Amino acid sequence: MSVKVVYQTSADAAGGGGGHCATLDLEDTFEVNLTRPKELGGGAGDGANREKLFAAGDVACLLGVMNLAP
Repeated sequence: MSVKVVYQTSADAAGGGGGHCATLDLEDTFEVNLTRPKELGGGAGDGANREKLFAAGDVACLLGVMNLAP
């Protein structure tokens, strides 16, 4: 079975939950500073945490699929 790739992307992260993440495209379309939630031992620094990014990606995927449904 062959698969036709219609879109591909990649990202780089440094510093784990207290670092920085960005896509590797030329347009710099996504870049974020990462922080750990206070509930998981993090400080109150500016930035998003991995849990929020996962939730945002999950809901965006779900809405995308719902828009395809008849």
